[in-house]
Amino acid sequence: MRKRAAELDPLTPERKSNIGLVHYFARQYDAAAQQYLELTHSDPDLPGPHARLFDIYSRTGKEFEAIAELEKSLALQGADNWPQRCPKNTSLRDLKEQKLCPPGADKNPD
Repeated sequence: MRKRAAELDPLTPERKSNIGLVHYFARQYDAAAQQYLELTHSDPDLPGPHARLFDIYSRTGKEFEAIAELEKSLALQGADNWPQRCPKNTSLRDLKEQKLCPPGADKNPD
């Protein structure tokens, strides 16, 4: 049934996202990433696929790719100045747990 739906409307963003979620929760991260990458190419202004790619890449040890996707997602959400508010020692774990900046980190000593 899913295959037939894809044949009828292969470019539906919701379908790609849903299939990506199925793969993601089955821990089939490569297949999930492929769905979200296709979404970022077909609709580059959606922040959601970039956020999911951040999660996938951080789970699979691809830290540089994860940070790049997080930056894209945040920029699309209008939060493109987040790195300047975070201390240099902000870890990927903090980012994954959405502790983007510890309390008081936005107080720039300059």
